[in-house]
Amino acid sequence: MKFYKVLFLTVVSMLVFSSQIFAEWLQGKPMPDQKTLWAFETSYKSRISSSKSLRYVEYDLLTAELGFYKNVSSKKSVGVSLYMSSGDIGTMFGIKYRQRDWLAEDVSLELAPGVIFASKSSYTTKQKAPSLIGSATLNLSDLLSFELHLQAIRYSYRGFLYNPNTQKAEAVKLSGTQPSAYIGIKFGSFLAVGSVVITYVIAYLIYKQTEVTF
Repeated sequence: MKFYKVLFLTVVSMLVFSSQIFAEWLQGKPMPDQKTLWAFETSYKSRISSSKSLRYVEYDLLTAELGFYKNVSSKKSVGVSLYMSSGDIGTMFGIKYRQRDWLAEDVSLELAPGVIFASKSSYTTKQKAPSLIGSATLNLSDLLSFELHLQAIRYSYRGFLYNPNTQKAEAVKLSGTQPSAYIGIKFGSFLAVGSVVITYVIAYLIYKQTEVTF
């Protein structure tokens, strides 16, 4: 049996046997079952809005959040989460206020406005803080969620653009705010942990330029 098949089966087995532990820690329920709850989530989001700026385009986002809630009633929870996203341009860090309304014991609707307080850009287009983010999420058992994500990211660009009038590349400095919308799937509890492990394994194999065979 190939090494990668053994690794894959080992990861799956670990997630299956640890699912009850993660369910206790990271799968919330309304009062009176729980008074407080933690959330660890990862997600993949795809852009659904058109770009208004040629200098700032994020097509896809990978995000991770670590949050803490307090059940204030049998129907409502409030909390905060630390937010990190990685996209085509760079990485952003922020904080979100989260309000969860329980529709059933394992189903909730959540609104989460937030602010980006730091960013690290990869290219000549620079993301700037503070910027605004927000999301609306339909959550199923804290395992799988469907998310609408909105953001208004401030940016600056310093580089060269081609001027058709002079037929020359000219140095320019631009700045503005790029509003955008994304839809995506969010994983929680042991599914989030599994997605992180699988992502790192794939990234390592790509880095080593290893051919993955099963």
